[in-house]
Amino acid sequence: MKFGLRARSTVVGVFVFLIMSVITFFVIRYFSIGIAHDLGSEYARENAMRYAEKIKGTLEFDLTLTQKLSSNAAITLWAEHEHDPVFRQKVFSLLNDYMEVSRAGSWFIAFEKSGHYYFNDANGSYSGSEYIKTLSPKKYNDQWFFHTLQSPDPYNLNIDYDEVLGLTKLWLNMPIITNGKRIGVLGVGFDYTRFIDEYIAEDKKGFTTMILNTQGAIVAHKEKRYVNYHSEVMDSTQWITLASLADKGHNEGELHKYLMDLSRQKVPTTSFDLYLDGHHYIASATYLPELKWINLSMVDLNNVFGPKEIGIIILIYVMLTLVSWMSLYWIIQRYLVKPIQAISEMTNKIAKGEYNTRVDCNLKRGDEIGQLCLDINEMAVQISESAKHVEKEYRWLAENTSDVIWVMELDGSFTYISPSVEKLRGYTSEEVIRQKVNEAICPGSKEAVQTAMAKAFAEVASGKEPSIMTIVLEQPHKNGSTVWTEASARLILDDQGKPARFIGSTRDVSERIKAETEIRTLAFYDPLTGLPNRRLLLDRLEQAIVTVKRNNTFMGLIYLDLNHFKPLNDTYGHEAGDALLVEVGCRIRASIRATDTAARFGGDEFIVLVSDLGSDKESGIEYTAFIVQKIQEELALPYMLKGAHYTLSASVGIHVFGKEALDANTVISIADRLMYRDKEAQRR
Repeated sequence: MKFGLRARSTVVGVFVFLIMSVITFFVIRYFSIGIAHDLGSEYARENAMRYAEKIKGTLEFDLTLTQKLSSNAAITLWAEHEHDPVFRQKVFSLLNDYMEVSRAGSWFIAFEKSGHYYFNDANGSYSGSEYIKTLSPKKYNDQWFFHTLQSPDPYNLNIDYDEVLGLTKLWLNMPIITNGKRIGVLGVGFDYTRFIDEYIAEDKKGFTTMILNTQGAIVAHKEKRYVNYHSEVMDSTQWITLASLADKGHNEGELHKYLMDLSRQKVPTTSFDLYLDGHHYIASATYLPELKWINLSMVDLNNVFGPKEIGIIILIYVMLTLVSWMSLYWIIQRYLVKPIQAISEMTNKIAKGEYNTRVDCNLKRGDEIGQLCLDINEMAVQISESAKHVEKEYRWLAENTSDVIWVMELDGSFTYISPSVEKLRGYTSEEVIRQKVNEAICPGSKEAVQTAMAKAFAEVASGKEPSIMTIVLEQPHKNGSTVWTEASARLILDDQGKPARFIGSTRDVSERIKAETEIRTLAFYDPLTGLPNRRLLLDRLEQAIVTVKRNNTFMGLIYLDLNHFKPLNDTYGHEAGDALLVEVGCRIRASIRATDTAARFGGDEFIVLVSDLGSDKESGIEYTAFIVQKIQEELALPYMLKGAHYTLSASVGIHVFGKEALDANTVISIADRLMYRDKEAQRR
């Protein structure tokens, strides 16, 4: 199913609208979370500090009263004479006086010596009906007393149940110290429920406050099931901690660090993210050093800037965007899509070759699009005329150029060959069209053609644009000879981007190939004897050195210098000397194997590279000496020069080398020195 411009613009518009809506949602959500995080953090910090000051003010007052009363001499005297009613009544009177100004609802006093515990009556006074019991270290509810006597802290805070009043109390326990010895405990008790209501259970949605000790154990919470009663004496492993309430995956070590930094007073207050019961809170904590408590306030992010607020913003955005999009869509359809559709119909007819057809845009407008319709009509006229001229010009070029222009299908058959092929190969274009590509080239060029075609297909498969490829080919001529040609071709793709055919041109490069061959021969061979020259010898010698080092074998080098060659030139002339050198080269070449190299090194000097001597050096030396003997025997035979016989010999240097060889020049230098020794020996 084909989609027109209108349908596509509609789909794109809806898609863009949805994408922008989603992006806007996340952008608003991102910034709202940031704003909520900052607001929540500030709110939590202010509340944490405010509640901390309230708690501190409340407890500090009674802490001061308790400290003052614990140092009163009357209490010390009563502790020494506990059964004396006078001392007892005096202390009870003091307790009644302090209770009148205290914010606490209960006061108590207990002595270590007797274990007696004195507590106010149900009316909150000491008027004869006060509660008295004996404390025992075996009772769990009495452990607070013995902990306070043993603790190095100046006082302790503890939460437990008041058996007399039937209430849970927050107790402030102050040791009574005489001459450095703790003889008892004096303290006050606050109604825990009232304390929670006043300092913890604030009725605000999304806001929570709790009190922790420095290890993170909860000592005050509106949910009493989370409170650690008797926290001062219970095993810390049994504590309900903030970390234990946090959602799974929360970093417990990070929470512990926040609390430790506070308790060590590194920071006065700290804020951090906290996840409880699936909610994301911003928590702020403040340390109360006098009480060794941490006040923690938490704000739920969703209540600072929640989904409701975000939803309203997004709804407003969607409404405005939708109205804007619909207006823009109508304008585009009216003034752009319809005119473009009319222009598209015109260009389609021109693309099909209907140059003589004129399509009326049916647009009564004087803007750029209306002018474009008129321009396309005029363009169709000009294209029609130009196509006729271009076709004639290209046909003339193809039929009269010296290069052969051709079109080849993917199966190797030709669909067009320019007439110039007859000048190049003797075949007419009709004869070549009946040939396949393998018949149009010599067997030695088939691999080059196959490689070039495979490379072109690989480029298309990798998504690249096919490149122009140039290769040198040997092609058969109708007269039985061959012609060297250079073919340049390119793979053409169809409308779907798939390979369709090859087009190319071929030209005669026989003279160029011949010239290159002659240049190569002059560069590496002696023009007189036809033997390899110094350059080619050095190259083969370097390769030989690499081979012997790799295979741990040996090769030989024979250095030959003709004796009495100069008198020959002086007597018979240079032409005779050249003829003798040619004959020497032939005799040396006839004395060696096809795998060995005989080279003219310069003047009357020749070098033979004996290869493949094996891994036994002694055997290699013997074989090289055998080659030298054959050469000397051949060289000693008479030479016929200008009707006269001429004989000569050669001085020889033999060097059999292996992996110790350094380079070609060194090997030649050694053989050269050995040759001169032989020459000197022959002169003696």
